[in-house]
Amino acid sequence: MLWVVTYHYIRDFRSTPYPKIKGLDNKAFESQLDYLRGRYEMASLESALAFLEGSYSPSKDLCLLTFDDGLREHHDFVAPLLRRHGIQGVFALITRCAEGSWVATAHKNHYLMASLSLDVYRTSYESSLRDRIGRLPDPVSRQTLETTYRWDDLETAKLKYLINFQTSAHLRDDILSQLLAETLGSEEDLARELYLDFDEACAMQDSGMLIAGHSHTHPALSALGDGQHEEVGNCAVRLRSECRAQEIWPFVYPFGKTDSFDAQSIRALRAHGFNCAFSTVSGSNSVEDDLFRLHRIDTNEVQGLL
Repeated sequence: MLWVVTYHYIRDFRSTPYPKIKGLDNKAFESQLDYLRGRYEMASLESALAFLEGSYSPSKDLCLLTFDDGLREHHDFVAPLLRRHGIQGVFALITRCAEGSWVATAHKNHYLMASLSLDVYRTSYESSLRDRIGRLPDPVSRQTLETTYRWDDLETAKLKYLINFQTSAHLRDDILSQLLAETLGSEEDLARELYLDFDEACAMQDSGMLIAGHSHTHPALSALGDGQHEEVGNCAVRLRSECRAQEIWPFVYPFGKTDSFDAQSIRALRAHGFNCAFSTVSGSNSVEDDLFRLHRIDTNEVQGLL
């Protein structure tokens, strides 16, 4: 069995100015890493794919670590720690974010949630949306909300779903950029603070880490229709021009639920030279599973085993 763990924010939450951001504290990550090292064979992507293709039989279950969004703490803290333990991590970059002046919509949302009360944020967002389109979208079912955002409470899930799935991409980014400027100031300053750049990605590759694509602008690919090929292509071109060469290029689907990618997404990934892709659908992976629909478990699911 292959278990793939998903990580996002990993930082010292005692010193961060945004303690409400949901993530894993450095010390908790170190403890979790020790637990995983003791229980599993820590995989590289190469050994994981060899297992899935039936050419490698490990002595115990495999565990592969993946880190989404190309965050600065992945370069500053995570990669050096993994290197000391001889573990390869797979680090997925949003290529426009790695350019250094733009913050992805999902992260604007996270930082606004960490800076404002939920009521203030919801009121501000809904007011801006009404001003632009005259109404709010119809509510979605509780089941949809709980499936999409299983680690959030219901009210938080409603707002995140409204922002990420019920508002057009252009309109959503316009509203969030305005709210971010009013609340936190310069988007470019936040981008430089938040994301690693391509030079740092190359340094991580030189230390044994692997870089993955996470799209160019972090949309749900399935929502783009035919535009998926351009989005995936932009990501692939930037990775290959700015990073070191790799024999294997993985991809991590933005959002990652089954409705966030489709058969056209997979065709686009294959066309642009990606070799496999990871979702956020929970579960393990077995021999001959679809390499473009690989499952991952969240760090919170690992914590339940401690």
